[in-house]
Amino acid sequence: MRGDAHEEIRAHFGSLEAWQAIGDWSTFDVPQPSRVPSLLDHGYDEDLPATAWDADLYRDAADFRGGGLITGDVTRGDIATPLAWTCAHGHIFAASPRLVLTAGHWCPECVRPSVNGQ
Repeated sequence: MRGDAHEEIRAHFGSLEAWQAIGDWSTFDVPQPSRVPSLLDHGYDEDLPATAWDADLYRDAADFRGGGLITGDVTRGDIATPLAWTCAHGHIFAASPRLVLTAGHWCPECVRPSVNGQ
């Protein structure tokens, strides 16, 4: 503002007028999240019992996450045997359907330990 840097003002606020229209804290409305509960979509029919889980269900869940199911021969209802999956970035990993669908795990290559993050 002091240096008359109109390009920077436009980059941050659109215009000097838009910045001046922001107002002060007395006009700030604190956003409120919806108080209506909602369920998350996990990419598969969660009402199905595990005994009915099959390759189509696993493909749907993997597709929802941007990946795919590599294992072709899947036994319906066997949720403990590791299957081969691929993530959206092409990493191949093994995980049981129970680990993927109920525990929410996915590609171990893409999920980095948070201690290594910024």
